Amino acid sequence: MQTEFYKKYLRSEQWQQKKAERLAIDDYCCVMCHRPEGRCKNGLICHHINYRRLGNENVYEDLVSLCPACHLKIHAYYKRVRAATS
Repeated sequence: MQTEFYKKYLRSEQWQQKKAERLAIDDYCCVMCHRPEGRCKNGLICHHINYRRLGNENVYEDLVSLCPACHLKIHAYYKRVRAATS
């Protein structure tokens, strides 16, 4: 569930700058499948690896560029891990 703070933050200039920086670091490609942003229907997603520093993310440690398909795979994996440990 996304909080109001999170939703507002994703619309902020601060987030847009961090997202642009991470995409540039990853050369505008998905880090899992290496699909370039131009081959992603809705572009790349800047995924939070963790939310501990939300609003003060380290672009090298807390974020990663993913295509929509790999982003879904990551979330499916996390869901399976949570289900197995509960």
